[in-house]
Amino acid sequence: MLSAKKMKFLLAIFSMITLNSCLMEYTLVKVKKSENTYIKFIFPKSVEEINILSGKQGMYKLFIQIYDQKGEYFFIPNYQSINPDGHKWLYDYKCYPADSYIFQTSKLYFNSSVPSNEFLYNYEYMVQIPVGKSKLRFLILEENKKYEGYVIYTKEVNIIPNQILSVNFSKLSAGEGVAILPYCEFIPCVLRN
Repeated sequence: MLSAKKMKFLLAIFSMITLNSCLMEYTLVKVKKSENTYIKFIFPKSVEEINILSGKQGMYKLFIQIYDQKGEYFFIPNYQSINPDGHKWLYDYKCYPADSYIFQTSKLYFNSSVPSNEFLYNYEYMVQIPVGKSKLRFLILEENKKYEGYVIYTKEVNIIPNQILSVNFSKLSAGEGVAILPYCEFIPCVLRN
């Protein structure tokens, strides 16, 4: 039988490993090797669904992550989030109307701490991704399904310069909704109906 002191020590070690893996999982990194290579994504909903999903319900959480083979920690795979800083959507790109729920709640944060993982349905976003072979992972959490947990999709891609990976999150569960397109003008965010 383990003594209380040894049990506390083992619990502390286990907690440190768990915390470390969680922090590594959601590390924000900047994309370094992008040559007009982007991911363009949208999570469309019908007008009826949007009318029901107002306020916080009208948003979803998304982490766009890239696998970092060099950063593996023992047996734990290391994915790093390539989401842009949240203040870019709010202030630099001016994606949201000033009276929208996401704008009102996000502006309460300090400039550098605006959440980078909150997005609106029916908005099409563009985010830089690296050129070449990558293993991307998308962690999606819908507010109205938050008790079911994150939905995770993984996709291996080989993007050459001047290409866009287009993703429609409403079609991923059916095995569709992913296409590689030629580069077009960079439009960070736009409302699609």
